[in-house]
Amino acid sequence: MASWGWELLGWLDATASAVRAMAAAPLSPLARARALQRLRGDEAGLDAPVGRAERGLPRAMPPAIRRYGGLAYLAGTLAAGGGALLSGGQVAVIVAAGVVAGTVVAVAERALYDQRVLRLETQLADALDLMVAGLRAGSPLLAALEQAARESAEPLRGLLSDVTARVRLGAVPGEAFAQLAARTGLESFQLFALAMTVQWDVGGSLAPSLAQVGRGVRDRIDLARRVRAMSMQARLSMLAVMAVVYLLAALMWANNPERMQGFLRSTLGTWLTCMVAALQVLGVAWAARLARFDA
Repeated sequence: MASWGWELLGWLDATASAVRAMAAAPLSPLARARALQRLRGDEAGLDAPVGRAERGLPRAMPPAIRRYGGLAYLAGTLAAGGGALLSGGQVAVIVAAGVVAGTVVAVAERALYDQRVLRLETQLADALDLMVAGLRAGSPLLAALEQAARESAEPLRGLLSDVTARVRLGAVPGEAFAQLAARTGLESFQLFALAMTVQWDVGGSLAPSLAQVGRGVRDRIDLARRVRAMSMQARLSMLAVMAVVYLLAALMWANNPERMQGFLRSTLGTWLTCMVAALQVLGVAWAARLARFDA
């Protein structure tokens, strides 16, 4: 037989071996990587170390909840430009306007982020209840996790579906749950990942552990809501005072713009404007810290 015929038979044999290896269950990540190497014909590199990408693990995962910190810098820059136009280039007024606007936008972005975190933790608590019910009914662990993922809303549905899909494809469960906790950066997900990893490695009854984790997550959510409700009056008072200050300034500017420009460009007006801006920044930061719950 010609040389190309022997090469074809060798390639067919390697392909069949790789397909049989990938069809075997359960298939470890290392074995999957070796099978993929054989399927590509990389017989010489079978002893080479297998990296994270070859094992199907991404090098970097996007965060579950995205932050928009650049909005604060953008708002500060725009406010500084407006301050420069109104004050005739007074550096103190420019800096004060930029700092106040940046602080307000940063606090607002943090409040929206906290709301998204609260929604995600609420979804996790509901998913844990579904998993506990499924496990107590006799469902396998992965089936209970998939059922919780299907019944959950976004963004938790995508996170849990990604974990179950990677475990089905042969990824190490501990690494999959560790990356889930890293993507969220929340203690509730760290507890969930720890419970799942320990059960997957050691075994035992998982339903009581997940029920305890779910109870802790709900207690955390309830306490965070109580803190926000108790600090609501202080935050509304602060916003009302700030609104009155800028409303009066706008009315005075509309009534006599030349006098307001002269006031902002004078030394006394500059110092008073900076003092008001500093007090507003302090009040906004203080009210935001009171409303934030970090446990």
